[in-house]
Amino acid sequence: MPEEKDKLPLDARLLSEAIIELNISRRNVAIYPKGHPSVEKALNKAFDHLGKLFELRSDITVAVAKDTLIIDDYFLDKKNPVYREFALNLNAINIAYVTFINGLTKDELYKLHSLLSENIKNTPLNEIQEKVNESGLIHIKVGFVDFGAFKFNEGETKKEDALDEPLWERYIYGLLEGTLETDDVDEIVS
Repeated sequence: MPEEKDKLPLDARLLSEAIIELNISRRNVAIYPKGHPSVEKALNKAFDHLGKLFELRSDITVAVAKDTLIIDDYFLDKKNPVYREFALNLNAINIAYVTFINGLTKDELYKLHSLLSENIKNTPLNEIQEKVNESGLIHIKVGFVDFGAFKFNEGETKKEDALDEPLWERYIYGLLEGTLETDDVDEIVS
């Protein structure tokens, strides 16, 4: 039975509402101090929406491809300004994906938003990863972009038979599916 639950597709409306509430709570955590009524209200809403998603699946992975969010094999509406803002915020600190796992607490959600709200854009990636690892996020997994997977060959151009799907999206799918082969990326990023 648990295997069947993990394969169920997510409800699009519920997923949309959860992403919107995640972005609102992220913004409120950045603006107001911990315990402020606006923070508490926003965290409760985001937490409740994620809880409804956990009734369908045990984990939800939100992947980031620059300014686009990807859930499973589906792009969320690329024109939606809330999705775009949330994606750009994660992308700004080189986050490739965030996985929310059933059992998530509001405190963990607050800690994630606090990390996202810190002025860490120019912080080295290893320091950001260390902050995430030390923050006690048991039910949230954060994956970062591995820039070592990219290699640029000066003077070479993209091969004609290269895939039509944009590089960044192929990278994110490969990372999530565990099929990222750096040799394939090397051939395409030239």
